[in-house]
Amino acid sequence: MLDEAENALFITSNQTINLLGKTGAGKSTLLCLLSRFLPRINFTDDGGVQVDFDQGHNSNIVIGYTSTSYTTLPNFKKIINSIYWDCPGFCDSKSVTQEIVKPVA
Repeated sequence: MLDEAENALFITSNQTINLLGKTGAGKSTLLCLLSRFLPRINFTDDGGVQVDFDQGHNSNIVIGYTSTSYTTLPNFKKIINSIYWDCPGFCDSKSVTQEIVKPVA
């Protein structure tokens, strides 16, 4: 996974902004809003509401709806003269499981 992350890095003279926070805080949603993607509201069978976005063909920002991070590697999006990095969330249920299993394996 670290090799994949290193391959995604690049040097830029543009302003770089990292979106950081806990899983579910809205980092990917914020990036979609900053990108001016049109929101789509979905109603779930259990009465919940989920927001997604019409991103077109040039983007694949995944919006998660659980306590597990859907962003596993940082994604970037250039908006005007800035590069925004959508980073994986902190404290998600997957990373806790991985931290428990690693010493046992």
